[in-house]
Amino acid sequence: MNLNKQQIAILRLLAFGETQKEIAKILNLSKSQINRLLKDSIQELSARNKTNATVKAVLLNII
Repeated sequence: MNLNKQQIAILRLLAFGETQKEIAKILNLSKSQINRLLKDSIQELSARNKTNATVKAVLLNII
């Protein structure tokens, strides 16, 4: 897996229950940037959706 720091931060915040809007505010990024980084993370982890990507990241000790 080759996730960057922003992708890892997004998955970590999702795991803690933050919404994409809240994550955008926390990381000082636009919602569209969050969506793009999340989409790339989902593909990188071969996940079905953001929940599945978050679970995979936890199981793989990425976050």
